[in-house]
Amino acid sequence: MYCKVHIFVMLFVKVSIKNVNMKTIFLVLISLIICSLCNSVKAQSVVKTVSLAKNNQEEITGKVANENHQAVPFATVTLLKADDSALIKGNITDELGQYVFTNIPAGKYITSASVIGMLKSYSRPFEINEAHSKVMVPELILKDNTQLLKGVNVTASKPFIEHKLDKTVVNVENSVVSTGNTVLEVLEKVPGVQVDNDGNISLKGKSGVTIMINGKLTYLSQEQLTAMLKSMSASQLSQIEIITNPSAKYDASGTAGIINLKLKKNANEGFNGNVMLGYYQSTHSTYNGGLNLNYKKDKINLFGNYSRNGGGGSNDMELIRRFYNGNSKSLNSQMEQNSINHWSYTYQSIRAGIDYNINKNNTLGALITYSGNPQTSRRNGPIHFYDAGMNLDSLVVPHSEIDNSWHSVTYNLNYKLTIDTAGQELTANFDYSPFSSTSGQNYSTEYFDGVGIQLHEPKYRRGNLPSGIDIKSGKIDYTLPLKNKMQFEAGVKSSLVTSDNNVQYENQIDGKWLNDTGTTNHFIYKENINAAYINFKKELKKGWAFQLGLRGEQTVSKADQVTIDSVVNRNYFQLFPSVFVKKDLNKNNTLTFSYSRRIDRPDYGSLNPFTYYIDDYTYSQGNPFLQPQLTNSFELSHSFKSILFTTLNYSHTSDVITGIIKQNDTTHVGYEMNENLNTMNNIGISVSMPIQVTKWWMTNNFINVYRNHYNGQLEGGQLNNSLTSFNFNTTNTFTLPWDMKAELSGYYNSRGVHGMAISYPRYSVSAGVQKSFWDKRASMKLNVNDIFDTQEGGGTLHYQQINMTIHNKWESRRIGLTFSYSFGNKNLKVNQNHKTGIEDEQNRISK
Repeated sequence: MYCKVHIFVMLFVKVSIKNVNMKTIFLVLISLIICSLCNSVKAQSVVKTVSLAKNNQEEITGKVANENHQAVPFATVTLLKADDSALIKGNITDELGQYVFTNIPAGKYITSASVIGMLKSYSRPFEINEAHSKVMVPELILKDNTQLLKGVNVTASKPFIEHKLDKTVVNVENSVVSTGNTVLEVLEKVPGVQVDNDGNISLKGKSGVTIMINGKLTYLSQEQLTAMLKSMSASQLSQIEIITNPSAKYDASGTAGIINLKLKKNANEGFNGNVMLGYYQSTHSTYNGGLNLNYKKDKINLFGNYSRNGGGGSNDMELIRRFYNGNSKSLNSQMEQNSINHWSYTYQSIRAGIDYNINKNNTLGALITYSGNPQTSRRNGPIHFYDAGMNLDSLVVPHSEIDNSWHSVTYNLNYKLTIDTAGQELTANFDYSPFSSTSGQNYSTEYFDGVGIQLHEPKYRRGNLPSGIDIKSGKIDYTLPLKNKMQFEAGVKSSLVTSDNNVQYENQIDGKWLNDTGTTNHFIYKENINAAYINFKKELKKGWAFQLGLRGEQTVSKADQVTIDSVVNRNYFQLFPSVFVKKDLNKNNTLTFSYSRRIDRPDYGSLNPFTYYIDDYTYSQGNPFLQPQLTNSFELSHSFKSILFTTLNYSHTSDVITGIIKQNDTTHVGYEMNENLNTMNNIGISVSMPIQVTKWWMTNNFINVYRNHYNGQLEGGQLNNSLTSFNFNTTNTFTLPWDMKAELSGYYNSRGVHGMAISYPRYSVSAGVQKSFWDKRASMKLNVNDIFDTQEGGGTLHYQQINMTIHNKWESRRIGLTFSYSFGNKNLKVNQNHKTGIEDEQNRISK
């Protein structure tokens, strides 16, 4: 076994100290797999024995699996005498379904395995003696006990929250929080996760969260992701994994961590599905709906879902900008803008896939995903300009009509090779994802003096912003369980991205449309990321466990501004280590320490130096010279009886990507672009308390206190912005008679610092009631979001000559009615637990 690991480590180090060559890395991995296959003789159907070596202890090992040869964790395994079935020892299988017995006296034995709802299984008799001191028992197969399941109500369940070595697991399957809710609604209840009104997701006060589904990146923008999660029924979920410090196995992107949504796995043959419909009313109405279908027969498993949501809404924004005389603090003028935006959208997605079990060791799968979203925006509102004495000087009335539409398709081909029953496996994923978008923009601006007389003819501008992005990705992952509860993992990945944006703006002059050469730009961005990783896991005695990992990523990119013939080339290689240590102090207390180094690369839109107009006085612009940001994160966590979880965290980010506001004091034009600040430090403590108060009252509470500190040179000055903030959320679920449940939830976010700006506090209280019927296959939920209509955003920004205040109010209070119905075989669980390798690249698409 030493040669397998030693060969890979030596070659990995060799390629890490030079520019990564993907051909070399693939050859390394293939060499490792061949070495492992040559040495592996574990798949035989008879008991394996190993000759006695001096001072070796007697040892019996094996694995428990179901009829599909999937590991059965937490099964009870007993060692019995072969002649009279007398009990010798007992044990519980680990997460890989493996067990071990040591220090066994000579004799003849059998093993048995059992778990609730499945038939007990026995091994053939085997013998321990001086000649054969180590025995590997053939795989024990557990079959479903269908008769038992018909007559018994199984009440045992996993705890709602579990803390593991490298992640926190929220078991939402069959919990009250999942019934009748969407996935986004469930995420809002997960400790440490914050979801604002726009659907932006943060983790423990930090943005930059990567969302994955079954270990696969979604390749969606934040806007697309929010629309998808609003349409997904939470009944599809099995677990939510919160990975604040991801291991080397994951892509190094995402400085705040990863939220992995695990869908339910397939268990039995048959057909089932779920349908969900929702309607919500505020000033405007919105709707969502989804259909999920699954079918399994013999070697074939088919699955698919369709989701759709849409409607309209509005928000009212008030913006005040103050302009000063030179570098003094004497006011020169003030701009007050009230902008009302009316929008409508329709989002839909289709996901379909097939798995084919060639045999018990080989599975081939294919998956296709489509999503699209046409959206319209109509923005109007006056802009008042006042002089130093606050007398009205002039009035500008802008109007904008923007029609956006994007379409994204992802094709995935996946393969899994189960090498042996001990858990040795090889997986491969190959992806292709084309994305296209269009944005048609029309602007008109009217100008008046202080008494309302028109100064000159209105100004007209129009824009056409097409964009196309192609993503190709391939990855291979290898897992090798070793002796003594040790596991080795390795893998490689390569991705190729091409982004093509051709921004065209025109101004109307004397009734003719003429090209605006100052804002028109053709930008092509190409990027190649090559990566390889190794990971070791080991469980030790006395409650110790650790995990060590190392990932290397090479990035080669080319940013080409075709219009002005400007090219920016980059080629860099970086290492990303990760460390996890866990200690079970006793049966009630556990300590965990983790460290990881992460990277956030700019999204493709942020690198594009095109101009995106809101109106004549506000726009955003990309930055082709933007550098990636790097973060070192440390965490120390303590858990007590699965009812109290405390975490201390610290992270240091260099070259932090920050939204910067700039302005021209003469023209009163302000714009936003991303730039790199020197550093951002985050330190915090969080406490999570999931408590079963009574049989009918379950409460989940989370509080996080943290301090963010931004520091760096900006516009010839020194930005030093810091603030201590906190957020609190609580969800209370009440089990009522007549198959009814009620829920009361709320949150409070204090003031926070975000680069140059300070945000205002935000809070809300929501409630709902749910009724289950038709043998609990159907449910109806009535809920009121933001009962007191308190949700609103805003903040202030004061830096050098920039002084601005913003306030934003949207349709947050709404009443909703949701219907959910499950049909088909209840014992058939959703089989959409697939991983691809392209999600990290898709997450960087700006839509």
